[in-house]
Amino acid sequence: MTARPWMLAATVLLVLPLVLDAQKPTKPPKPGNPANPAIAYQSNRKNGYIDLMVMDADARNQTRLVQGGDNLAPAWSPDGDWIAFSRFFTSSPGVYMVRPDGTGLCQIVGTSQESSPGVAWSPAPAADGAYKIVYVDGTTSTGGNRLFAVSAVCGATDNQALTQAGEWGYPAWSENGRLAASFRRDIYVFDVIDTLGTITLENQLNLTSTGPLSDVGVPSWTPDGTELLVSGRELLVSTDADLWVISADTPGIASQLTHTPESPEWRVTWSPDRMTIAFGDAFSGDLYTADISQPWAVGTPELLLDSRYNVRSPSWRPAP
Repeated sequence: MTARPWMLAATVLLVLPLVLDAQKPTKPPKPGNPANPAIAYQSNRKNGYIDLMVMDADARNQTRLVQGGDNLAPAWSPDGDWIAFSRFFTSSPGVYMVRPDGTGLCQIVGTSQESSPGVAWSPAPAADGAYKIVYVDGTTSTGGNRLFAVSAVCGATDNQALTQAGEWGYPAWSENGRLAASFRRDIYVFDVIDTLGTITLENQLNLTSTGPLSDVGVPSWTPDGTELLVSGRELLVSTDADLWVISADTPGIASQLTHTPESPEWRVTWSPDRMTIAFGDAFSGDLYTADISQPWAVGTPELLLDSRYNVRSPSWRPAP
């Protein structure tokens, strides 16, 4: 298979397809809307391509929602009615959305095959009455990826560039209206300004150009919007990425949450009650959950799905 440009920069996706264990899930998949809570995720299960899946939060009732091409980095709408995701290696790459029962699949906006995955929903409808989505698009020939905003409707035409071209990826929109995103090996944060539905970003701040971290990525906001959980390596230390919490206001402040030298954690998602996180092992495809408490401490991770399921990019459904 031809190498995919964004895969060359993301070791999390360089994994061969794995075989499902015949003993799992413990209950057969069921059609229809999964119970709350639920987790959406991507899974490399068929012909080397990546399916969009959803399951109950106890890993039962795993159901394939979208297959064909690569369907990556799902993100639930704040009301839990839709799942948005990046779709590549189809005839129409772009940002798509689908209902959690598998109906309503449609393209929101087209993108390049060279774009990075990652979408983020606005925490509430914008001034024009529609939820907004921030996504990533760009090509090597145009200087790299940009962050864009667009209305979360099928066939949207109001997409607008938010940043200059560069190496942007994995946006995350906080509940109090700030936007974080990775750029190269750092995390940036912005204030989001909504003027009658037109989105602009102001007060750009690099959070990790100083401090103890390198190779930082995939931010996830804490519930109060003052800090971010990120995946990163400690400077000058040869270990795989761990989970860290960083300040969203003061650059250089970081505290380590996990210490697993041979298990790089990747993309944290919060349970609706904000007492548990789920995250993947970037190499093996294992999916873990762990209790989390403030002052921030993570309990012993528990395996939810092992590498036979090859899970990436979990996203927990919000409370109804």
